[in-house]
Amino acid sequence: MALALVQSIDGAGPGAATAVATFASNVTAGNKIYAIGGPYKNGGVPTETVTGVTDSQGNTYTLVRGPDDDTVHTRGYIYVATAGSTGACAVTLTCSGIPAAGGCIVGIFEVSGTGVTVEDSQAGNGSTSGVVTGPTLTTAGTALGIAFQFSFATTNSSNNNAWAGSVTANGDGVASKALTGGGAVVNAFNVTASVADHWFIEALAVKEASAVVP
Repeated sequence: MALALVQSIDGAGPGAATAVATFASNVTAGNKIYAIGGPYKNGGVPTETVTGVTDSQGNTYTLVRGPDDDTVHTRGYIYVATAGSTGACAVTLTCSGIPAAGGCIVGIFEVSGTGVTVEDSQAGNGSTSGVVTGPTLTTAGTALGIAFQFSFATTNSSNNNAWAGSVTANGDGVASKALTGGGAVVNAFNVTASVADHWFIEALAVKEASAVVP
């Protein structure tokens, strides 16, 4: 199968030490599953950490990136697993405790392709209104960008700069974009904030093994 985002969704665990997100359709054996998320709190970076990611299939998740602290509210991580079978899949992100006036959150992505690997990963945050630039991904050729936004009372248009996805009422959301390179090409995920409040994004670019440039 070609490199593509098959499906994505997010789930929150307010006031809890876990967050669960369930894919709407069956995942396909051999596809990659990316989980992006972590603890959040109202007022200060949480001291809690992500202790692991599991799913209903029993797949093994490996840390790709993190922790990334945004200095204000959130601590983010990126994990990856390979789907061991075709079927339903619910992903659980577990934190070391319950952040004060906060909880845990996770966005999950199923990606198809042969020998899919991570080419670049970045994190970005800010507290402004209007269109602002999120983390920048650099690719050397054709790739797929996926990103998850954690937000605090911020609404967001995740199709800015040709990113497409879905956003909940409080601004949390998943997004993706086909990235084209041909040299070092910068691809930014822009955020539209309706109020001057905080946003935090974890993003990564993935490629098929045959397309990875040494």
